[in-house]
Amino acid sequence: MTEQVRILIAEDDPQDLENLVTILQNEGYLVDGARNGEEALQRLRENPYQMVITDLRMPKQDGLEVLARIREDYPRVGVMVITGYPSLDSSIQSLRGEAFDYIVKPFDVDYLKLRVANCLERMRSQGEVDFERVAQTFGLTGREIEVVQNLYQGLSNAEIASNLKISEGTVKIHLEHVFRKAGVKSRTALLARIRDL
Repeated sequence: MTEQVRILIAEDDPQDLENLVTILQNEGYLVDGARNGEEALQRLRENPYQMVITDLRMPKQDGLEVLARIREDYPRVGVMVITGYPSLDSSIQSLRGEAFDYIVKPFDVDYLKLRVANCLERMRSQGEVDFERVAQTFGLTGREIEVVQNLYQGLSNAEIASNLKISEGTVKIHLEHVFRKAGVKSRTALLARIRDL
């Protein structure tokens, strides 16, 4: 299945870009490179991609701007943000912007391949879920279904709290209500129930 997946990498460092393209091509993905955010968005207008891996700091348009435009214009495209300058603020902004992942350079090749595979798998799973139906089936409130959507992306309670601008304690309370309504006792069981709908 990997041969069908097309990935775009936006990275302003020529060596890093070449390395990333080579690594993922060797995994069987169809990979294109862009040297900045502006070029990445141009390529998106010209070709269909399932996933974009974007560096955070780039000239013309940075990774967060690329992420925002993709979310607005290409909502089904998964985005992974990579950076050599990690910060709590940029990680929160990336996850709030609905990035599927945020990883820090330098990273191990096998680690990158695993994270890309995990992101693609989550995208496939998420793409199959009708969250409106989930909400109706279990009688979930608007806030509860937001928590479930974040949970489905593989986020922790702390990340969900940050995304929704609520406390971790409130996330736990919402999850308890969701578990009760869905008749389950854990995240894993909830995700299984949702996939079975």
